This record gives sequence, C-alpha cells and structure tokens, in this order.
Amino acid sequence: MNFIKFWLTSLLFLVTPFAGANESQHLITQAQSGYYIIENVDIKKGEDTDLPKSIEQFILQTKDTHYFHWNKDSTQFIYYENNLDNEIIFGEDNNLINFGDKDYQLSLIDDKTLEVNSNDCLWWQCSITFRLIHVAEDSPQLKTLQDYQTAQHQKIVARYLKQKQDLANADLSDFVGFYSTSGAVTLKLPLYGSDSPLERRTTGVYYRWFDDVLVRFSSEEQDSVRFYQALDYKLTVTKIQADKNRFDLERYLAQQNRLPEAVLLKSEFGAVYHSTTVSSLEAFYYQYNEKKQEFTFVTYSLPSNSLTGDLAVAYMTVRSIDPKYLGEQIDASAAGLSRTEFEDEYTSLYDAKEFENELYRVLQKELEVTRLFRGSVFRNNLDISLNNNFYNKNELYIFANTLEKQMADDTLKYSLNDEYHVAYQDENSVIFVEPDFQDNYLTYFYMYDNGLTYRLSYVTDPKHDYLINHLKFIQTLRQIKPIHLNQYPQDILNLIHSYSEVRLIEQPAQPVRYKVSITIKDMFDRYYGIIDENIQNILPAIYQDIIPLDTGYIAIDEHKHYQLFDLQGKALTDKTYHKLTYLSHTGVILAEQQNKYGYPLFGILSVTGQELVPVEYTQFILSYDEKSFALVKDKQRYSVTLKGSPVNEAILHQPTP
Repeated sequence: MNFIKFWLTSLLFLVTPFAGANESQHLITQAQSGYYIIENVDIKKGEDTDLPKSIEQFILQTKDTHYFHWNKDSTQFIYYENNLDNEIIFGEDNNLINFGDKDYQLSLIDDKTLEVNSNDCLWWQCSITFRLIHVAEDSPQLKTLQDYQTAQHQKIVARYLKQKQDLANADLSDFVGFYSTSGAVTLKLPLYGSDSPLERRTTGVYYRWFDDVLVRFSSEEQDSVRFYQALDYKLTVTKIQADKNRFDLERYLAQQNRLPEAVLLKSEFGAVYHSTTVSSLEAFYYQYNEKKQEFTFVTYSLPSNSLTGDLAVAYMTVRSIDPKYLGEQIDASAAGLSRTEFEDEYTSLYDAKEFENELYRVLQKELEVTRLFRGSVFRNNLDISLNNNFYNKNELYIFANTLEKQMADDTLKYSLNDEYHVAYQDENSVIFVEPDFQDNYLTYFYMYDNGLTYRLSYVTDPKHDYLINHLKFIQTLRQIKPIHLNQYPQDILNLIHSYSEVRLIEQPAQPVRYKVSITIKDMFDRYYGIIDENIQNILPAIYQDIIPLDTGYIAIDEHKHYQLFDLQGKALTDKTYHKLTYLSHTGVILAEQQNKYGYPLFGILSVTGQELVPVEYTQFILSYDEKSFALVKDKQRYSVTLKGSPVNEAILHQPTP
C-alpha cells in the first residue's frame, strides 16, 4: 500500500517539467472551476521496458478511484484520496504545480480538459498521460468515485479504531529483550534484534522534521546531530539541540496524519500512529534534557498491518530510552528451560540438523590420526554463521578427558584469574560472563564420546554479543543426537595432541605409517619419529630427521649420524654412517664415512643393510640418467653391476689397462 501511494503521487503529479510553455498554450487558470475525473490513462513503454503487470494495472485503475477539484479563483488544486482532500500548491507560473518541493507543469487542452504528461516512470522507461475532464457536481461518475472514497475512508477508520482498541488492551508493562548500548544511548531491544543492535552512524544522510525541529544528518554534520540506528534501520535515535518550545507532541501528531483516529496510542512523551509523512505505522518517544537543551527522538517504523503484539513491543522499545522503562532483560537461567518452554517464551532455535551435519563432518575429519594426534589442544572452527552474524565463531576442541573433569578444569581456570564469572552451569554447558563487560559472554557446550570430550564454544566480538545467541546455541546443541565416532582404544587416547605434526607416509609398498615430530623450540628445532596406525612407536621421536623408504627408514640422530632401520624399527646397520643416500633408480644406498683427514669415503649398502661395496672409495660418479654409477679408488675408476631384486650383490669391474 505504501508503494502504491508513492507510485500514485510520483506519477500523477511528480511529472517531468516541460522545457517551457508554448506561447499558444492557454494558462491553467482559464480552465473551469469544479470537479475533474480521469477520462483516460495512456501508457507508452520503451522497447526495453518490462513494466510489471501489477504496476501497469494499478496505474490504469486510478481513473476508477481518484477525482480532483480545481478552483481558479483561489488557484487551489486538490486531489482526493480516501475521502481526504490533498492540496497541490501552484508556483509563480500558474501552469506549474508545486508538489514534493518540486515544480511540474500541466497542459490545458480546452477549458474543460486538462492533461498531465510524464516521461518519468521512476525505475522504468515509459511515458504516461492522464487526461482530466470537467464534470458536474451531480455527475453519476463523480458520485461513484466519491462513494468509493467514502467507503475506503470508513474502512481505514474502522481498522484504526480496531488497532487502537487492541493496543489499549495490550500488556505494556515489559517485554522479553536485551539492553543494547552505543555511546551514551541505551535501549532495550526485542530478541530478534540481536543481529542488528544499536549503533551510532557516522555516514549516510537523514532528513526529517519533528514538529519545528529539523534534523538534517550527514557525514559532515555529526557535531550538531548524533544519529543511531538499530533493527535493520527500522529504529532510529536522534539527538539534537533545540529550544524546548519548538516541539509539541500534539502539533507533531497532527502533522503525521489528518485523521485523528490514526493515533492509536498516546502518552505524555510518546505515541503510536499511522504516519502519512513517512508512509508507515510508527512508534515514537522523545525526551528533553533541560540542562543540555537537547532533544532525543526515537522512532520505530512498522508495516501498517502489524499485529498488536508487535505494536506493543515497538512502543515499549522506543519508550525504553527513559531508564525507568528499561525493564528486565533476559537472564542466563533461561538456558535451563526445556525446548518447548524456551521457544514459547523467547524464540525459535537454530537449525539443529544443519549444526549436527556440520559437527559430524568436522569430527570425522578431526578424528583422523594426522589431525587428532598432532598439535596441542586442537581448535577447529565449524563452518556455521549463527544468527547471520559474521562475527561469531563456533569452535571445536577435543580433549582426552571425561566431560565432568574437563568442565571442572575450564571453570577453575576462569575462576582463578577472574577473567570470567559463571553466569549459568548445568551438566553439559556453562555460560561465562566478563565482570567488566556484562554483555560479553563465553559459552561452552560439552559432548562425550567414548573417552573423548568435545567442547564446542560460542564466542563473538563483544560489540555484537548478546546473551540470547548463547542461549539459542545451548538449546540447539541439546537437540543433537549422542555422538559415537571415536574408535581409538582407551590406552592410546592419552597420546592425542602429543605431536607437533603427524603426516601419512605415502610409500605404496609400506604398511600404514606416520611420520611425527615434536617441537623443541620452534619449527626449525624438532625431533622426528615413526608411528603405526595404532599410534605405536616404530621409531621414537628422537631423530633430527627420518627419510622413509619402501623397505624401511634412514634416520639421522642428534650427532648427524645416519642409520638404517626396517619397517618394524629394527636397526639394519650396526654402525652409523656420516651420510646415507638412497639411490632410487638403482635400488641401493650410497654410504659415506670420513677418513682421518675429514675427506669422504664411499661405499654401497643394500636396502637391508648389507654392505655390498666397502666404504673405502674416494669418489662416487653418478651417470646422467642416474641409472648407473662408478667408484674411484687410487685413481682407478670402477664400474658397478648390481644384481638381485632387491639388490643383494654388487660387482665391481676392474679398469681396463
């Protein structure tokens, strides 16, 4: 309805000005006084215009709903809507209509015919022509339109009176909500406003009259006007300095609607009314600070067909600008209600099935060996943005602990350092509140799974944090079925988070093995080991590095000594080497030692640790394709033939004289 009214006033009168009146054009004052009706509406659409059928149909039907009156003596032009006359003021040129602070031109076809032409269809490309013809006061057509307008008027008045009576019977003592503060302004907002709290605006434009007080806000005028918004811009708070006598509630309400029945509720400092100036139903409240000579205006816009309960909450919301009407806000104890009680009293829950699916997806991933046994207490963010709140995080932590013990540990930690106080606690959840910031909460929910405890937390930016979201978080998680995903034996659960890193060894010929590391000081100072799929040590994490082979491992100890082990962690070489290098294209290991002068000596080992060529050669030469090599000793070069699979024999060929 608001859009239709906007369209009507925009297209019927806010027409594109002509460049200038034709000299032969008659002045509008030559038209006969009296009533005019719309004889015809013509719409010409552009080639690329897709004017909605509903809008086009409404424009065509205006001739069946509206009529006009012209008095050339007083140059008064009036259109009738809902049986109320709405005067349109002429400018200095009698052919101009001043409407909406703009001047537009009419055409006179003859003394009984007027024409309004518009080339502006707002968002669409088209032209519209309204032809108005003079009719007698007793014209049946005029009588039909007047009867229609009267009937519409009666319907509106009846609806207003019904809303007024319902609101008079409503409970205005208090409502379920939360305190929202921005700077020096505090309001109590309904629970559904938790994702759109009160915030001061520093950008944008706002222009409105409150009786004789003009509020003109922009980015450049923040010193004279402080402007706040909430509830997706439906609620505004404006602070502006002005003399007290420039605002009177009675005058202000008269300016909002010409129907006295449009005021549904009125108190000393506030009201609920249908406003034609902002084309919505509105709750309003104001205060005046005598010392600062400052007004505070609070408005809350609603659809004209809003339910009584919504009107009552809107009025109590704007009224809460007065501290004595703040009332009580929601309490953490609501977390202990049953789901039915909670939803009946407060609000619906989040989507528990979505949460459950996401939780299972994350847990199945986090319970893999490469993730569960790495790091300290590992944290993972669940990919769910609750309440459409970009700032919240739903974090998952996994502990090898009982649920009761983990909850007790967490509670004790916070109580010892006074960082948070417990606001609510039950057998599987706890809500902490920060003492210095009473609207800054931290919520934990615990779930047990065969030796593991999963802790899910709800944390968010304090500026966007409200208790209702934490309560919905707890209530939603209670709807998730018990989790039975942990398959690890109890005796190895104490090893979770033991390693800095756990990586699957991707050697096709190996059984399932993982290379693990323990950080000593930083990521460059680590010890490495090997574990199997049962988290049992194959090689303890005491080595500087470990190089996996298909048949075993080359391990480097803290003294930079190399040693060869099989897949079960058994040493295949009794002694250590200065270096061992696996030659993948030949299937053997190049062994290095140093002579007493520090120069390298080379030999060949099999992958089982057998010394195929003694480590006594002074040079090793690898072919370009890395598929063959030669050894040098006493300036003699020896080619090598390898036999066996795996290689278990190396034959050195004497150099040709």
